[in-house]
Amino acid sequence: MRARLIETADVARLTDVFLRLRREWAPAEAWSYHAAHGYLEHLALRGPEACFAAVEEGGEFVTGVFGWSYPWIDGRRYQICELVAPLTHQGCEAVALLLDMVRSHVSDSVNVWCVAAPESPTGRILDRAGFSVVEHERLYTDGRRGTSQDAHSSRSPLLSVRLGHPIPSPKVAATSVDAVRNPSLQVRDLRSGERSRRVFESMDEAQAWLVARPRYTDVLGVFAQEVTPEESKHLKACCRPLDEEERVLEQALDRASEQEAQRRQRERQLAEVAAVAEARVVAAHAEPNRPIEVVYRFSGEIEVVDQNDDRAITEEVRAAVLAFVAERNRWIQSRGQVVGQAKVTVWPGVVPDGTAERVIHGTFVPVSSEG
Repeated sequence: MRARLIETADVARLTDVFLRLRREWAPAEAWSYHAAHGYLEHLALRGPEACFAAVEEGGEFVTGVFGWSYPWIDGRRYQICELVAPLTHQGCEAVALLLDMVRSHVSDSVNVWCVAAPESPTGRILDRAGFSVVEHERLYTDGRRGTSQDAHSSRSPLLSVRLGHPIPSPKVAATSVDAVRNPSLQVRDLRSGERSRRVFESMDEAQAWLVARPRYTDVLGVFAQEVTPEESKHLKACCRPLDEEERVLEQALDRASEQEAQRRQRERQLAEVAAVAEARVVAAHAEPNRPIEVVYRFSGEIEVVDQNDDRAITEEVRAAVLAFVAERNRWIQSRGQVVGQAKVTVWPGVVPDGTAERVIHGTFVPVSSEG
């Protein structure tokens, strides 16, 4: 398996993987192929130097990470916007390759982070990859869509911010273990299941504690933002193994956690089905001449954005969108660019009195006109 920058042909194949994963994880979302392809295509266009694919020889297996990077107060960050990978051993190996590509193409030292539902394939893959849940950052929402009472609970968040290992440059990786202070561990009481954070004054203190690990205390991981990957591996290797009784307790807690994740997933799916049904009822009784939002793609295809909006695209809408695109093409022609994608909101029928234009507003993404 090899990893590389995402190519145009990868988007179609990754769309198939994305749709399969979404149907398994969130079937109520009802993504169409065109909507999913357009979404991933937009991410690839926005960050062409920060989107990567891991492809097996022969091309039968493909995974991808779509993201972008930017400077931040704690160094450079790479945000995973979409991780398209199955929750399998092969998928986890591919994600490791993709993270290596992030290091080699984005920055020698970068923090990788992602917002994901804990029980989702992405959340569980990142957990296996050693990502930590960030305690000092919160996800804010206006509460109108995709929220529940659990979204405001620190114990069972609907979404959580996950921060990966700072990927160090060779110089940082060679730093002495004594140079990093105050390492901390995420631990779990094997009898109650309660999780907590254990902070140490030095690497030596953390190592000594792990070697003598108190009974019935399970070490879930090292808070990665405080140590290098090499130091994290060193600490994990020092931990005293669980005895037979502790392993039985660990398995019982893991089973309970998995059952809780499945229960929450079923609740989420039922809520999504109900929300979709409600949205369709609202759309069916809404004003027919209300504004309609459509997406235009380079191929010339025009599609309604809202999957619950079953109104047909009229000739008036099509003409207005094509005129919008043609005007923007004239703006950017001198730069060797064309409109690759545009989202336009228009009046589908009679333009209201006092309104001069059928197009209400729109945005577009330029791409190179070469090739």
